[in-house]
Amino acid sequence: MKLKCVISFILIGLLGVGTALAEVNGLDLSLVGPQEHVIPGELAVVTVYFHNTANQAVDLRDYRDLKFQLSSAVKTQVVAGDAVGLDGNFEIPAQGFLKRQYRITVPADASRDFKLSLAEAGGNWVLVQVGEAPSVKPVEPGKKMSTRVAEAHYYTLAEKITPYRSVYFLAGVDPGMEKSAFQISFKFQLFGPGGDLLEKAPWLEDLYLAYTQKSLWDLKSDSAPFEDTSYMPEIFYRFDAVDVTLPGVKLMGLQTGFEHESNGRGGLESRSTNRLYVTPYALFDLGLPGDISLAIMPKAWIYVNNSETDNPDLADYRGYFELDTSIGNPEGLLLSTVFTPADKGNTVQVDLSYPISELLGESFNLYLHAQYFTGYAETLINYKERNDVFRMGISIVR
Repeated sequence: MKLKCVISFILIGLLGVGTALAEVNGLDLSLVGPQEHVIPGELAVVTVYFHNTANQAVDLRDYRDLKFQLSSAVKTQVVAGDAVGLDGNFEIPAQGFLKRQYRITVPADASRDFKLSLAEAGGNWVLVQVGEAPSVKPVEPGKKMSTRVAEAHYYTLAEKITPYRSVYFLAGVDPGMEKSAFQISFKFQLFGPGGDLLEKAPWLEDLYLAYTQKSLWDLKSDSAPFEDTSYMPEIFYRFDAVDVTLPGVKLMGLQTGFEHESNGRGGLESRSTNRLYVTPYALFDLGLPGDISLAIMPKAWIYVNNSETDNPDLADYRGYFELDTSIGNPEGLLLSTVFTPADKGNTVQVDLSYPISELLGESFNLYLHAQYFTGYAETLINYKERNDVFRMGISIVR
């Protein structure tokens, strides 16, 4: 199976991919959406993979322009996309691949997330997140123009920061509020589309920095102290396979990286560890109504410079492997489980989420979220103690 690098930060739980690749004139076309939210009225870049299934080369001159369909609960419309850097005669050899990027203009009236697909070819679709257009303040009398330039740079940077893992606030239910938790997580694409560097080293396009922070919060006590906080910076690289011919398989790929975790404390309460990991993943179409998909993401790791004074036996409680699975609809109910076997006992986390907009209207861009955790080392401070916790709350990203 051939692997091709793609711009990808897929939150697997938010993926929406069709059941088959589009086939046009002996070519299989596979669409990959923007890896950050798009802005109404502005340009966005999407990626199309061409797989030549014929036994002779195919010229891509007829694919300088493609039409894309945008579908939301409000309306469906078609926009034109023009190829980025498609100069000269590009041929795909027999049984070969070629990756092309296309610019599309996001409609100014796009007010909510939408499904994006190839208008004339059909095939797979992706879920695209819509963000708010930055407000540009008028220049005040006496204020230098450089201030507006700085603001423009700030908004450009903000658009490059996209979700990574779940973002939630959950209040403890059982045993109680003393086991509340919240998590923030985001990633940053180090090298964006375009530029001389990517022309020479296109593989850099799929290199990311990420940061996740999880805190256990005792809301029952008067001072509401934090039991522990895990700070988790990470660097990772991601591949996606587009030559997927297995029945029911919609997406396959591989992510590998290095992650650090520490609790930022000193003395006897200091904890830290590092891991090198690899995560293959696959998304399956279950053939059920409502675009129900199954995502499977096993993760294996080795410890690097794990603290031999503060948590020397951490591997006995966290093990070397976990199995992450999700089943559901990207716009509906989603069930996720993480199973981690270890010498001292198994750990299981179950998350169930549902969009509030389905209950109270489009104005609520949040999810109802329930979580059950049973096992060890949810954070590092008391990794040897077994916890059984049920929480409920809301999530922004699931």
